[in-house]
Amino acid sequence: MNIKFYLFILLFSIVFPLFSQSEKIISDNNSWAYNQLKNMTIEEKIAQLVVIRVTYDSNDPSDSTLCSMVKKFQPGGVCFFKGNPTKEVILTNKMQNVSKIPLLVTIDGEWGPSMRLDSVTRFPRQMTLGALSSECDSLIFEMGMEIANQCKALGIHVNFAPDIDVNNNPANPVINSRSFGEDKVKVVRKGQLYLSGMWANGVAGCAKHFPGHGDTDTDSHHDLPVINKSKEQMYNLELFPFREFVKFNVPMIMVSPLNIPSLDPSPNSIALLSKDIVTTLLRNEMGYNGIIITDGMEMNGLRKFYQGGGEAEVKALEVGNDILLLPDSLSIIIPAVKNAIAQGILTEKQIDEKCLRILKLKEQLNLTFFTPIPTDNLNENLNSKNAKRIIEQIERKSITLVKNESLLPLKNSANSLLLVINNPEMDSLYRPLADLFEMPFVISDRSIPQKKYAGLISQMENYDTIIVAIQRTNQLPNKKYGVYDETINFLEYLATQKTVILSIFGNPYILSRFTNINRFPSVIVSYQESFNALSATLDCIFGYSGFEGSLPVTAFPFPVGTGIHTSPIFTTPPLTETSHLPSKYEHIIDSIALSGIDRKIYPGCQVLAIHKGSPAFYKNYGTMTYESSDSVKTNTLYDVASVTKAAATTLAVMRLFDEKKIDLHDKLYKYFPSLKGKDKGDISILELLTHTSGLVSFIPIYKRFSDSELSYQNLNDICANPFTVKVADKLYLNYNYLPEIQNIIDNSSLHHKSYEYSDLNFYYLKIIVEKISGQKMDEYLNTYFYKPMGLHNTSFNPLEADFKVEQIAPTENDTTFRHQIVRGYVHDQLAAICGGVGGNAGLFTTAEDLSKIFMMLLNKGTYNGKRYLSEETVKKFTHTYPIHACTVRGLGFHTPSYEKHSKILPQEANKHTFGHQGFTGTVVWCDPENELIYIFLSNRVYPNTEPNQLSKSKIRLILHEKIYEGILAD
Repeated sequence: MNIKFYLFILLFSIVFPLFSQSEKIISDNNSWAYNQLKNMTIEEKIAQLVVIRVTYDSNDPSDSTLCSMVKKFQPGGVCFFKGNPTKEVILTNKMQNVSKIPLLVTIDGEWGPSMRLDSVTRFPRQMTLGALSSECDSLIFEMGMEIANQCKALGIHVNFAPDIDVNNNPANPVINSRSFGEDKVKVVRKGQLYLSGMWANGVAGCAKHFPGHGDTDTDSHHDLPVINKSKEQMYNLELFPFREFVKFNVPMIMVSPLNIPSLDPSPNSIALLSKDIVTTLLRNEMGYNGIIITDGMEMNGLRKFYQGGGEAEVKALEVGNDILLLPDSLSIIIPAVKNAIAQGILTEKQIDEKCLRILKLKEQLNLTFFTPIPTDNLNENLNSKNAKRIIEQIERKSITLVKNESLLPLKNSANSLLLVINNPEMDSLYRPLADLFEMPFVISDRSIPQKKYAGLISQMENYDTIIVAIQRTNQLPNKKYGVYDETINFLEYLATQKTVILSIFGNPYILSRFTNINRFPSVIVSYQESFNALSATLDCIFGYSGFEGSLPVTAFPFPVGTGIHTSPIFTTPPLTETSHLPSKYEHIIDSIALSGIDRKIYPGCQVLAIHKGSPAFYKNYGTMTYESSDSVKTNTLYDVASVTKAAATTLAVMRLFDEKKIDLHDKLYKYFPSLKGKDKGDISILELLTHTSGLVSFIPIYKRFSDSELSYQNLNDICANPFTVKVADKLYLNYNYLPEIQNIIDNSSLHHKSYEYSDLNFYYLKIIVEKISGQKMDEYLNTYFYKPMGLHNTSFNPLEADFKVEQIAPTENDTTFRHQIVRGYVHDQLAAICGGVGGNAGLFTTAEDLSKIFMMLLNKGTYNGKRYLSEETVKKFTHTYPIHACTVRGLGFHTPSYEKHSKILPQEANKHTFGHQGFTGTVVWCDPENELIYIFLSNRVYPNTEPNQLSKSKIRLILHEKIYEGILAD
């Protein structure tokens, strides 16, 4: 268990006592909850005990009906099911406006609101979380926090999660993968992490389904499940997580329609209507003081015996439940409960106690008044970068190797073929991934009858190892988890002909369907069906990542807990400061680098030279600032300014070119229709990459904000709609100004088509990358380059990516625009007002990480044995591309010495040397003939950009020369 996990445990001890403190509200006669109760009618108190269903269908104008119902009956809460987020928020605002006491808005969202609503990032099911090792369990806490963020953006206060049923019945048709697994201790730990993550972010959770729904083979939505276990068995297993959650002060527990004779022997007893179970066991014996809520009362497991008329609802309240979830109509329930009070079945005191529990939860959640929920930026809030990061990590860390006969990791992809069992129309999604791993690719229908065997096998005859990815599965035992018998028969037959690595993207119980699992030398469970999960699985197979997961359930013949953990074989060890140059040259380089610090040319720097794949020289010098004692370290991040063009934007364009998704002769108007017929419309991708488009070098758009009126309208020191584009610390741009940036550039002057270095070229290229890929450029680069290459210290907007500010070298003390020392935010003003991710600037990295990118280029597109770009594309882009009388530019790279020697490169540098220099005091050069990569990173712009003493001193060049001399002398 790592330190991070212990910190979360510490947080629990601080956060969760807050739950128990809620009991004080009952005795506090001055509390909001108590004062509300005093002024409520009996009808209003009863209504507070009810949570009604809301299903928003765009074809059904039910919002007026719902609002009328809320206005008339004043229910305590609503539960959202099917719907669209924006419409859900609009409807919530309408209903809240007619509710005297703010509604408790709830959702049944075990894997987040996406379980019910469209257009929301979907988190993994709980069984995937069950596969995580304890060292990775902190991701569950992070997931809980992010789900709470989504809930708050939707105006939701309670999420009916987590499911803490212990699923030990593979035939369970309703819980199954909704459970963390069959290990009761892990169920508790993982459930508490999920719950605490939500609560720490202001959303209440609910433990379910009491007294335990994990060992059933009947779906309570359709019939009444019967659990024939002894009381001792129930106490030892099913009730164990609930006892632990009672101690944990969970705010709400849900009781389900289950028949458990050992706990209530009366005929056809139903747990949520059983006083023995709800009051005697849960409330009295287990000592639970929070809110007890019924499961959905519309379920057939209940309605089979109680058709309607309020009888079940009255009984549910009588036996000890506080909230009726999805009951009969309020027009029936309120009179029925009042009649029960009149008959002495219920007392008003009981209703008061239940109502007060609900009101005090609302008070805890700051629901004493309602503030309308904004719809602006709703999509961004529901699909955040952080959510995607967490999901990717969970998918990667949960991958489980359950069998391995000394086969994995494979040393290379030679003689291997990827077979994906999916629908053939998914070909275009997975083929590029196979290409990335240099593997041939076949996609097959999900059903493979015997008549198709010969055709499929003929496509594999030249390959020894077949990697099978079974996708398009489902979670339903009665549907055989979506895997066809004939497909299993084919794969088991194939395993007699070839070496087959079997990978299941879905429920681990699928393994039990194979009768000859012994034929497969390696078996993997990857749980989630996604592009990222398949990519991560291939990474594990080929040793770029290690297998870390363990089975959360028994999947015959593999017992719970099975998981073979492996270590990556292609990791590059972290660089340490070293010199393999003759000591004479080491001392010269030291003295030159230190002289720059002494002369206050830069406060610190990193100098790295990689020769023939190994570090020839690597040292860090100086400090973050002249005033600081914080030394420059290996992991110190520098704003590399326009090196971003080569190390980010150009990489993205190269990959899209590889995939034939972009043509270098494409014109701008293809991607910007508004430019058709205008002077910039005919600029080609080639001209953008070579800076021969005629675009002006720079437009100081940021200077327009010196106009006080324009600044007032478009800049704010508080993040509040519409000021949501973060420019710097406590400085936000009005997102409505972004189209104006585009408009200014579109209407700028255009010069003759010749070489003129311009940031605007790469402004357009970034947008083109995003339009073609459908991803934000930083996300695209993370997916296809930075993460798989192990660039752990490379990021746009590093503070948003959880880098500490102390790790980042500051740049300028900006006294004209941002009025602060810029640290952790991009220095370049254009990139800054575009949100920190610019095509021309914005990348933060280290010398070590930057060297990996250029090692990949030096190796003709491969790094650590994995191909990222084709050899042809690397050659085309990194070689000089003569155009419009320009011979110093490759496609996205500077090639200054191609035609004649350039004064910015040493004499020894080959004419094919390519790279880039950055404004902030950075440079990277790659000499493919001499197999030398040279990197110098500094923050020479601290505290002022002018005068540019680094350029005048030629220190970057001199260091480069001495490295060549040292290598040649060696």
